[in-house]
Amino acid sequence: MKVIGLMSGTSADGVDAALVDIRGAGHDLKLSLLAHRTFPYPAEFRVRLLEAMASGTVADVCHLNAALGEWFARAALRLLKSARVSPRKVALIGSHGQTLHHLPGPRRESRIGAVRSTLQLGEPVVIAERTGITTVAGFRTRDMAVGGEGAPLTPYLHHLLFHQASLARVVVNIGGISNLTYLPARGGLGAVRAFDTGPGCAMIDDLALRHTGKPCDEDGALAAAGRADDGLVREADRVRLEALEQELRRAALFGRHARIVDVDEDVGVNERGHDRTGPLGSSLGPGPRPRSVPPRVPAAVRALVRTA
Repeated sequence: MKVIGLMSGTSADGVDAALVDIRGAGHDLKLSLLAHRTFPYPAEFRVRLLEAMASGTVADVCHLNAALGEWFARAALRLLKSARVSPRKVALIGSHGQTLHHLPGPRRESRIGAVRSTLQLGEPVVIAERTGITTVAGFRTRDMAVGGEGAPLTPYLHHLLFHQASLARVVVNIGGISNLTYLPARGGLGAVRAFDTGPGCAMIDDLALRHTGKPCDEDGALAAAGRADDGLVREADRVRLEALEQELRRAALFGRHARIVDVDEDVGVNERGHDRTGPLGSSLGPGPRPRSVPPRVPAAVRALVRTA
């Protein structure tokens, strides 16, 4: 069965598209990557998308939902064209969409109780109509509907791809927000533990864009040439994960930390780049864990996190 996966991450810089062949059933699945590409958003569109995360109107959200559906559909069709695969041979599209806002901490609603919520744009009906392929979406909202926090979503895939009966493993994904999956050697899917750890590349990307005009710190050259501001790193460590995620998606924390560093004209752009790698490294090492960590995480997890 051929399936296309589509998503745009926290950096909101484009659509990642992958074409895979899936064989088997249940927990005995085999995946083969057939083709993958990234389709960048135009710079002007990305700016509007990021602005909508911070201060968008209902009209902005309505328009972007449809527009992103068009972008995602084009990405799927262009991927198939480059891979020389007909849409008729694709069983379905799984589309994550573009997260606009994410509220994993429950809010109390009168007569209802605790409610978790998340909002992804990229209308799946538009994708299905343009491609002619059945489109599945709403992965984060589905996770929240059954009591989850909507992130991370990858532990099941990590279990399928990397679990070994004789070896415990940790999978670290450094995206806009970093997350970790612990795969114990013994135990089934229910023994898997996963959680967000803290900031990823989003703050570094923002710094690189504002100070160099480039969308990212390629090969880590900017950060490698600087030195860490320990005070700033400690401040970032104190920021609660939930607040950090929200501010990252709203592009607010970027500017706040930038102002803290930019007031000192003696601090070069290389030091600023290094400062943003500090919170990432410390979030994957020892220190206070976010609220989403299960209370009974085995000691092996903490040891592995400290050596990550």
